[in-house]
Amino acid sequence: RRGEWERAIELYHKSLEIFEGLEDSGASAMVLNNLGLLYHRRGEWSLAVDHFRLAAECAMRAGDHEAATEFRANIDMVRSCRGEASVDIDGYLKKLEEIERAGDVEMAAEMHGILANAYADIFRWEEALDHYQKSLELFERTGDRYSAAETMFNMALIYRDRGEWSIAE
Repeated sequence: RRGEWERAIELYHKSLEIFEGLEDSGASAMVLNNLGLLYHRRGEWSLAVDHFRLAAECAMRAGDHEAATEFRANIDMVRSCRGEASVDIDGYLKKLEEIERAGDVEMAAEMHGILANAYADIFRWEEALDHYQKSLELFERTGDRYSAAETMFNMALIYRDRGEWSIAE
């Protein structure tokens, strides 16, 4: 209901004021991202993108590069929902190279997942599965069972969408 949306926005803005007053960029980033998600669900695309952009900036100030990457990916999600061909796969590939050079295995796993999602959004199934597989291997290597399970789920969705039921099961 409309009144509930407005109340949620009001509370998010109040919490954002407090976190900004405490100079907590990480918490501010999370609130801004949640506002972006809310605006996305309401179909207020430009407000969603603005909040995702601000969330990414706050996350970078907090030193949380993983969250910043996720928040930037939300911008592509909005653009994809609007039918805009804006997914920057080349930019993601360059970012992946930087992450791998830095030796950040956890972030590389996340970035492979983001790339897989981007390829899946444009129906390039083989590339999506390849990046999901790499993501899965890295998550398993780091012991992140939750993210590994999410990745397996995403892989199963692709097999299902392609009609490969025996693999999806």
